[in-house]
Amino acid sequence: MAYLTTLFAVVPEVEATDGPIMTPDQLSLLQQNFNALQGKFVSLMTEKADLLEKLQENEHLIVQLSHETETIGDYISVYQAQRDAMKNRFREKDQCIEQLTQERVSMQVGTGTHSTLPYSRKFSLG
Repeated sequence: MAYLTTLFAVVPEVEATDGPIMTPDQLSLLQQNFNALQGKFVSLMTEKADLLEKLQENEHLIVQLSHETETIGDYISVYQAQRDAMKNRFREKDQCIEQLTQERVSMQVGTGTHSTLPYSRKFSLG
């Protein structure tokens, strides 16, 4: 902004006369200031284009990361479902083992009473 004030400060107000409005030195100075301003404008436009390109790249990265985050969430859901299924299988397996153990114990108890019967008859007949 200060640059613009110096630019306009260089151009003096000219009264209406029949002669030239600006001297060659003033015109040359004005041309230099215009070229500097034009260079600054081109520089800023280039910087803006670069920033817009960087913004698009960042937005693209955000979209990719968002998809990856969703994918990770899906993997976590699948993992938890598989883990729950495995827990259920282990629980069923443990119940089956427990049932078989109880059946074995009851069969041993039943077999144990039958096996002691002949011995008890032997000793009671005696």
